[in-house]
Amino acid sequence: FIRAAAVISGLDEDGVEAVEIAVMEAVENVIDHGGNDRATTIRVEVHPTHDSLTVEVKDRGRPWPRAVLDGEVGREMPPPEAARGRGMAMMHALMDEVTPVQYEDGTKPLRMIKKIPPQARVAGQSGE
Repeated sequence: FIRAAAVISGLDEDGVEAVEIAVMEAVENVIDHGGNDRATTIRVEVHPTHDSLTVEVKDRGRPWPRAVLDGEVGREMPPPEAARGRGMAMMHALMDEVTPVQYEDGTKPLRMIKKIPPQARVAGQSGE
């Protein structure tokens, strides 16, 4: 459904693939880093508007590290010899905005936004 939402929003093939890869990476990060003692449910929501496509990947696993919430890590690729740490940097490179959020109830969405170029915007989308 991610591909369909991106195509319907008017993204070109590069934009569609960027959204797909970013979402796959976000889900993989929840699986790798977000788990806790109970089974983790991952919820993916898509919110299209006339000028952007927002995707939220939500779970209630381990809280975001403070450094991630503060934007201190995850924006730059780690050195080539690093075994891990490329996921958030990839998402930042592929999407226009990437924002981790932590709510009091334990929900922690990762909000990713891909802007739709003006020439590709679909008439009739909400927000016009």
